[in-house]
Amino acid sequence: MKRVLIPVDFAFNSYDTIDYIISFFKKEKCDFFLLNTYTYNYNGLNALHILQSDDDWFEKPKRNSEEKLALIVNKYNFNNKNKNHSFHGISSCIKLIEGIKKTIKEKNIDLVVATSKVIDKHSSYSKNIKKIIENIQKCMVMVIPNLIDLNKKPEFILASSFVNKIPYEELKKWSKLVCIANGNCKSHCTK
Repeated sequence: MKRVLIPVDFAFNSYDTIDYIISFFKKEKCDFFLLNTYTYNYNGLNALHILQSDDDWFEKPKRNSEEKLALIVNKYNFNNKNKNHSFHGISSCIKLIEGIKKTIKEKNIDLVVATSKVIDKHSSYSKNIKKIIENIQKCMVMVIPNLIDLNKKPEFILASSFVNKIPYEELKKWSKLVCIANGNCKSHCTK
């Protein structure tokens, strides 16, 4: 069984990524974990303002994340006809990279799937995708082009410091996934 983590931000391309990866793994038994992270906007607030804030100020981002995530998870669990697929939501008040790392460890994730948002013709990845590539080394990362570029092949990034030897079994799993997807592969040195 594959355990796939998909960070979602409730934008349309998050749904496109989920749809694409469901189709991609249509013959596989999979648990899909949809992760939404949120933080509090402290800009312009001092400690006194934060202490005086009402409970709603603290609860609103959490409630918003949990409610939207529950709608998505319910939608996919209800509408997906593939009995080999199940969907789970994780809402967490944490920065994106820390949330991904924590989920990989706690849920024994095999693959992180993220959508590439092309910023301009000089930059191939958004800031968040670059952070994921730079910081997630305990798990394979699959970068899906945004909907406009879905005719492109998915990109698999092997991110490593290349100081320690990568286990052969991990490379074999990674290579197999690239071949199944007929994808492109890149390596990225995180030194």
